[in-house]
Amino acid sequence: MTPHPKIDAIVETYLSVADAEAPGLVEGLYLEGSAALGDYRPDTSDIDFVAVTTGPPAPGVLERIHTRLGAHPFEGVYLTWDDLGHDPAELGERPPSEGRQAQPTRRAESRHLAHPRPPRPDLPGGRSPKS
Repeated sequence: MTPHPKIDAIVETYLSVADAEAPGLVEGLYLEGSAALGDYRPDTSDIDFVAVTTGPPAPGVLERIHTRLGAHPFEGVYLTWDDLGHDPAELGERPPSEGRQAQPTRRAESRHLAHPRPPRPDLPGGRSPKS
């Protein structure tokens, strides 16, 4: 499935901004919801994501990233590699893309993740060089 060009543009902008603001922070980026299921509508849909990070983001870094991203409808949660190995119900709140707290959940559409920035398969566990 080929993603909508608007998804590609927003993801590319996000990754550029995130890498400039906090180099190496975002090691994996996964899209879910309508963007991953092929039901994305450019005028009404947001883009839901799960960003996998090297560790908890420094204070203020996510706000700066999403402020620089502007009005793009890009909403998600930030998890560490360790978080991915746990039941979401046991994790508690994790940093969201916006100013509210996010509770990770296992939703049905999470089985249909797109991988704009997958972890590197050449490293143990498919993780990035910093892990």
